[in-house]
Amino acid sequence: MAFDGPGQSGPLHREDLPFRLDWEKVVTPVVDYALKQTGVDPSRIALLGSSMGGELAPRAAAFEHRIAACIANDGLYDFAAAFLSMIPPAQNESFVAMINAPAGPRRWTRS
Repeated sequence: MAFDGPGQSGPLHREDLPFRLDWEKVVTPVVDYALKQTGVDPSRIALLGSSMGGELAPRAAAFEHRIAACIANDGLYDFAAAFLSMIPPAQNESFVAMINAPAGPRRWTRS
């Protein structure tokens, strides 16, 4: 079964349900529902999270002990590369220099 939880596409736009961090509160009722379906083996329930779901699925699996397997695919190999790709090249160099500077007060100024 597939579902979108609060803060994700369908529930956010259709029902104005905001995002929440306690994803186990979202997944537990889904597991309850799944267990009422014919042919579901309670010892073989798996949770697959993709994109932001890949970040949320492990938390849900940590609290929902009926989940036998968890697959977390955040879809992002290198967060820094994804973030830096959104900054114009001229500012990118300044930003990287700021990140790599010795610890202490930091301020990013436009060139």
